[in-house]
Amino acid sequence: MNTYTWDIDWTKVKNVEDIKLILQSFDLRVISQHPDFEDLIRLCKMIDSDGYEVDPETKERILK
Repeated sequence: MNTYTWDIDWTKVKNVEDIKLILQSFDLRVISQHPDFEDLIRLCKMIDSDGYEVDPETKERILK
């Protein structure tokens, strides 16, 4: 029996939205202990264990 995997066909990637979709599908997580985290923090948001965005200072949920 054959097994199969999916590979990105980069010839089909046409714009930034395609790249964003690909990155979201990887379920990436930020490592706050990484040496370059301070450079990345401006692009991040803090979320709680339920998936809600929280204020990094107060840890209170941000209601939208």
